[in-house]
Amino acid sequence: VSRNWLFDGNYCDAYAKAQSVALEDIQNVTISNNEMVGKANKAYALGEGSTGIVVKDNKIGPDYRREVGFDHPSAQQGYQGPPAE
Repeated sequence: VSRNWLFDGNYCDAYAKAQSVALEDIQNVTISNNEMVGKANKAYALGEGSTGIVVKDNKIGPDYRREVGFDHPSAQQGYQGPPAE
């Protein structure tokens, strides 16, 4: 199990159908101060077992439909951040 990650201060120029960054089975991650350019359905996908995720202070480009998406219901546990689907 991975835990206590910090994804901070990155510039991501990615083009994908689904997401630019995906997390799966990682707990207690802070995603902050990143600049997301490019194009995708969502910038960050939170998958199965990714709990306690904090998303804040990111710049999301206009070609993303949303900042965060839940790819599994378990990712909603302890989530703090902008509205996610």
